[in-house]
Amino acid sequence: MRTGGRRLKKLLAASMKTEIMLPWPPSVNTYWRMWRSRMVISKAGREFRAAVAEQVAEQNAAKFEDRPVVVVIRAYRPDKRKRDLDNLLKAALDSLSHAGVFDDDSQIQDLRIYWGDHIGGYLKVEVTDDLVQPNFVAQRK
Repeated sequence: MRTGGRRLKKLLAASMKTEIMLPWPPSVNTYWRMWRSRMVISKAGREFRAAVAEQVAEQNAAKFEDRPVVVVIRAYRPDKRKRDLDNLLKAALDSLSHAGVFDDDSQIQDLRIYWGDHIGGYLKVEVTDDLVQPNFVAQRK
């Protein structure tokens, strides 16, 4: 039992966190297209993926490889129109995985998304491997 306690302390001490600002993603409704009887990522989806990879490199985002992660997304609408919050997830998570922030979105143990408090047209994404005490809820305004 003592070994497990040391391992937990080591995991807690070694936790990482990164915050990445991303452009507004295409919705899940425009992310995919049919081409020759196959579903492929649309032009808008490929452009978003490239923009995310650029932002991840530019912002020097941490790489979590195959570790379990917690992801929190604060979405700042581009305008006042009504939108479905869940339509933003697929493009954002797939693009973060493609950019190497984490290996696969199946690593996500806790996923939260909510609207930001002003118009902006971007996403603020926080990724951490601290599964024990995510502190993002207390920071929400």
